[in-house]
Amino acid sequence: MRLARWKRSTGRSSFRTHHLSAASWSADLLAARDISRVDRLFPLLVVVSVLGPALMGGATGP
Repeated sequence: MRLARWKRSTGRSSFRTHHLSAASWSADLLAARDISRVDRLFPLLVVVSVLGPALMGGATGP
């Protein structure tokens, strides 16, 4: 009973995943070379942004 009441109060739509077509909603972003380059280099950017400060701090630390 409590679960049913909770679902009604929060709304069932908040638990649904909507699969949207990237081509129909963001065709201009998919065509942009800069955006595709950042998308391709994202893992490298994450590693550099996480390890970079730690390495700089280790190099200048006591």
